[in-house]
Amino acid sequence: MAEARFDPSWEDLKRIFTDAATSNPKNIDIGTGVNRSPFAEMGDQSQLLNYIRQQLPEKVGNTNWYNDLKSQLPNADLDNKAGLQRRLANALGDIPLGGFSNETKRRIEDIRAANENVRQNTVEAGKYRTKAGPEATTDSFRAKAAQTAGVATADAMGDGLRNIWWFLNAPQAVANIAGLQAVHSAAQPYVQGLENPTLIRNRQLRMAATAPAVVAMSTAIGNIGRPAGYKTVLPSDADPRKTDEPVAEAVSRYFLGRTGKLLPYAEFAKERPDVSQGEYNRYKAYLFNKQTDLNPLDGDLNVLGALRATTDGIHGPEVNFMGKSIPVLTGILPTAAAVAGIRRGIRTAGRRLQESGDLQRAEKLRNEGARIQRDLENISPEIDPATYKQTKEKSQKLERDLKDLEKKNQGQALGQSLLYGSLYGGGAGLVGQALELGRRGMSQEDV
Repeated sequence: MAEARFDPSWEDLKRIFTDAATSNPKNIDIGTGVNRSPFAEMGDQSQLLNYIRQQLPEKVGNTNWYNDLKSQLPNADLDNKAGLQRRLANALGDIPLGGFSNETKRRIEDIRAANENVRQNTVEAGKYRTKAGPEATTDSFRAKAAQTAGVATADAMGDGLRNIWWFLNAPQAVANIAGLQAVHSAAQPYVQGLENPTLIRNRQLRMAATAPAVVAMSTAIGNIGRPAGYKTVLPSDADPRKTDEPVAEAVSRYFLGRTGKLLPYAEFAKERPDVSQGEYNRYKAYLFNKQTDLNPLDGDLNVLGALRATTDGIHGPEVNFMGKSIPVLTGILPTAAAVAGIRRGIRTAGRRLQESGDLQRAEKLRNEGARIQRDLENISPEIDPATYKQTKEKSQKLERDLKDLEKKNQGQALGQSLLYGSLYGGGAGLVGQALELGRRGMSQEDV
């Protein structure tokens, strides 16, 4: 049934703004915890981002422009040369644009339509509560502007986008969320139709599965160990390469994400003789430069001093984000490889568990346990104590069996994730080191 349409008054606009300003997308339960991807969970922190995603296409293939383009292409077999245009068009259509899927949009609409409380505390783009109560639509620009302003206000008050921004300031956190997304997405082909849509249900174990990516990134930015040519975070007066406070040093690196500063060149060169005085000076100038440079073709990039990049740093090509230098060859490359390894490990474990039937057995135990628990609720321990005791013991046994089986299944998924993540990340790290050594050997300046 189509919604009513209305011409908003100033009173309507005030109500639209207020409704949007007090909204929160977390009030719509479209699947939480292990049922949702980590990227989606993070995105729900921001009212504004959720609002924008409601209006964006999921991918290029969902746009009118793309459909018009594809309709003009000749029909051809995708396997022959004549079908090259259509193959390219198909690849273009799969490029994501960040919007919710049509399925998610329909689910949001259905949940809001079925629950008055949810409807009053959430926003669906383009729908507005009227004075009489029911939601309506309108083509009025003023209504859309009022709703957008309200959502932006809600986001600002709740630190929505800013919380995401703060999260992304930590490279280790980015590596962690990328690893969690790999764990989630890799498991999907093997858990379709199961109540438990993941191979690692326990949150602590899922976090542990991302360790190869986090370690790779932490090593790259200097949170694990002291990189050659740098001071410790809490340097000793006698020797800045050492610290008199090892516990505080470890805490500063691990919990606070702090890293040591560059040594003066005379001391730096003792550990990095491959870097000339000129290279060292240029790199320091690059680190402290806050002048915007949006032309990457000159070898440098600088966005307000917050995001920098260079093709010729003392660690090779690097990206510097909010003061954290991340070498491409020895940081980004092994981290990306570790994420790929985590994904490979989860898929390997998923295939093995599916072939052995352990996933299905766990699901059967879970369903049987739920059924017996329902039966237990309908038995009075006073009226029929023997049956109650027997049923409770059976329920407890099923719970123990399920726990043991899930522990085994999750252990295998975790083990494979750590194995492949470490192999891929470590291998890429060695390749990156070799490439960097080769690059240094070819570009080393004469002193």
